[in-house]
Amino acid sequence: MHITDLEPSQVDEAAELAAAAYAEDPIFQAVFSTAKRRRAFHLTEQGITLRQHDPARVVRVAIDGGAVVGVAIWKTDGAGGGVPGELDRRAEKLLRTFFRKLGADRQPYARFAVALRAAMPMDPDVFLAQLAVRPDRQREGIGQALLDDGLARADARERTVRLQTSLPRNVAFYERSGFVVVGRHELYIGSPPLWNMRRDHVR
Repeated sequence: MHITDLEPSQVDEAAELAAAAYAEDPIFQAVFSTAKRRRAFHLTEQGITLRQHDPARVVRVAIDGGAVVGVAIWKTDGAGGGVPGELDRRAEKLLRTFFRKLGADRQPYARFAVALRAAMPMDPDVFLAQLAVRPDRQREGIGQALLDDGLARADARERTVRLQTSLPRNVAFYERSGFVVVGRHELYIGSPPLWNMRRDHVR
């Protein structure tokens, strides 16, 4: 296995991987009423995120046997950094298709999107926006390798790293790499909890 930058030809594979990895995430289960809509959201969001040019975003993938088995998205200007201004035609089509499929989930999704944006840390630290491993390859050290890869880059630049997670088991995983919990809250009344975590750079 090796870790490298995402290639354009790997975008669809990486999006499929993330959709599978986040299928059982409690926050997304609370927002979307069906597995089909959760999958549509992740494929759309991933397709747009991974295809848009953003000089402040670093996407690293773990490759094993020629297949993408893990993906990490790092934002070097913080979670509240700039968003690419223009969507290409394929991204616009994905977005329109997604909203058509939402049906009764449009309102819960809108509430979620607004609340999540408001909950993002505004500090200009490195933000780990995503760490996903293919479900059938989890617990093999792939996620740790991707995490170590990004943390080494942050440490070399003496940068603090922040992240958010809604899975309790992930809290302990990140704590083993030096992260500490700096907050735990609900995005909105009745939503699953979200943990905010921070790791200062290691000299």
